[in-house]
Amino acid sequence: MGGTVIENMWTAVVLGIVVVLAVLAVRKIRKDRKAGIHSCGGNCGACALGELCAGVGTCDGAQDIKTNKAEASAEIQIPKHVREALNTLNDAGHEAFIVGGCVRDSIMRKTPNDWDVCTSASPAETKVCFAGKKTIDIGMQHGTIGVVFALGGDATNESAAEHHEVVEITTYRVDGEYKDSRHPESVNFTKRIEEDLARRDFTMNAIAYNPKIGNVDPYGGQADIENKKIKAVGNPEKRFAEDALRVMRGLRFAAQLGFDIDGETEAAMDAQAETVRHISAERVQVELSKLIEGVWADRVFGKYGEILVKAVPGIECAPVGRFSNMKSVRLAVVFPKETEERLRELRFDNKTVAEATALARLFAGDVPEDRIAIRRCIRSEGLEIATLYMSALGREQEIYDIIARGECCTLRQLDITGKDLIDMGITDGKKIGATLEKLLDEVIEERVANEKKELMEVVKKWEQ
Repeated sequence: MGGTVIENMWTAVVLGIVVVLAVLAVRKIRKDRKAGIHSCGGNCGACALGELCAGVGTCDGAQDIKTNKAEASAEIQIPKHVREALNTLNDAGHEAFIVGGCVRDSIMRKTPNDWDVCTSASPAETKVCFAGKKTIDIGMQHGTIGVVFALGGDATNESAAEHHEVVEITTYRVDGEYKDSRHPESVNFTKRIEEDLARRDFTMNAIAYNPKIGNVDPYGGQADIENKKIKAVGNPEKRFAEDALRVMRGLRFAAQLGFDIDGETEAAMDAQAETVRHISAERVQVELSKLIEGVWADRVFGKYGEILVKAVPGIECAPVGRFSNMKSVRLAVVFPKETEERLRELRFDNKTVAEATALARLFAGDVPEDRIAIRRCIRSEGLEIATLYMSALGREQEIYDIIARGECCTLRQLDITGKDLIDMGITDGKKIGATLEKLLDEVIEERVANEKKELMEVVKKWEQ
């Protein structure tokens, strides 16, 4: 019996030790989970006593992943439907983060335009998770599924009726070899977020965020944002050799954000700049448009102009900051020669090409000195182009005043018509047109008033 008591005592001690060790182990797991360290590989389903493992790495590589919610500049305010997407994937046992530009913009306290989600779930698993919602195969070969979320509206208010938002959810992936300086030959899915972030262009875009985890920032992107630095992820030469469009993206971000480009990143951009000429003109055009409309465009022209000149044929890094930020105005400034040819090469739309070509011609000429010169401009270029031109010069009020006073600048505004001339005995079509043009000259130069009686008297004198 004595032996039984001793055995029971030892059993109780052993059980006590086991309980203490279990509690300590759970605390460590929870602590490691916050730090991004998972002995389970981040995918066991048993982390923290059966809680969902929202880990971001594996036991052989997670230690170098930077996940620090406490150091994040602020908790990111994620829209309800995007948060629902994250929670749905998490509840099914998958990792899920918002990633890229939306995280960057949120850290900078800007409102993101788009919210992208990345996940450890395969495309097929993502579809299963959202079986109750409409999904769109946006880019299955790259692992991207669009999930349609219905956002609540007010049935009594037509303007506040229910609308829909599509959240793009992409499986973590590793890109294969790049052979055309733009697209990978293959895409392989992965379960590790850090491998997905490693393929991205700049450190500020290689940050993932989940409300439960905080930032996953293996390349110091948040610090680069705080230091206003554009820095390539990993090896800069490799990043730009993979995708030459990143050269234009780097310049565009510098123009939009006012950031400096890291020295090694700048050198790699310069080395690959001419490769930009061999990729899709449409893609270059999109980046160039955003660049020239950027608040810090002039700063980019001054600091990194040599890179841009190598990348875009015919461009001149002339200051655009003092001009209207209308795209056609700034294009006319940076493409002063062969404007139409250069812009068509870049696949700009016809309206933009026409506007910029006309404006480039006007910028090369004499600046209108008075009302009469402005009226001549309206006559030759049309009201829309003339207004753009005068606005670019900061003199739009002068053209508004001319319009408000109803001053005659076009044939349609003449107080005499072709029918009036026919009634006066002028029947030749060409002569009618030429006479109206001469009358418009007289009115614009203020040698005759725009009144039918006076205009008819002028015609009679010409016909004598």
